[in-house]
Amino acid sequence: MATNGERKAKVRAIALAALFYWARREQDRDSLDAGSETPVELTITGKVGRSSFAEQVKGRLQVGHDSTVASSRGPDDDHLLALVLANLSKKAVNKLTEELPAQFSALGELPPVDSALLSKAQRLRERLRTRTSTLRRGSVRLEIEQPVSV
Repeated sequence: MATNGERKAKVRAIALAALFYWARREQDRDSLDAGSETPVELTITGKVGRSSFAEQVKGRLQVGHDSTVASSRGPDDDHLLALVLANLSKKAVNKLTEELPAQFSALGELPPVDSALLSKAQRLRERLRTRTSTLRRGSVRLEIEQPVSV
């Protein structure tokens, strides 16, 4: 049989879990101003089964500043290789797809290629990269000053 303290702890855990999942679904991050700090004082009351629950919290909701993050993306390797193969004759494609795996297995690496071709391939891959900037929202945190069970 659970003690009174264990029952209260379980009721509290259930209530806070329900509140957490509800808040995660309902919160509107777009309504929070970047770089803001707002004092909050909340009292949450309710019932879990037949047990009453009340929790009070006082603190500051802090919203971090938004930032821009640069990123780049290259083409899919399989798609790029298929485009190269599409520009070869059927005989050359068959020869390459049969011989290259055997050469790679024997050497433990790809066979050497002309440095001028390798340089062209590197420049092409660089030109095929797309660069973008993405807005990263500032983090949201609650600095709790005074948690009190009611």
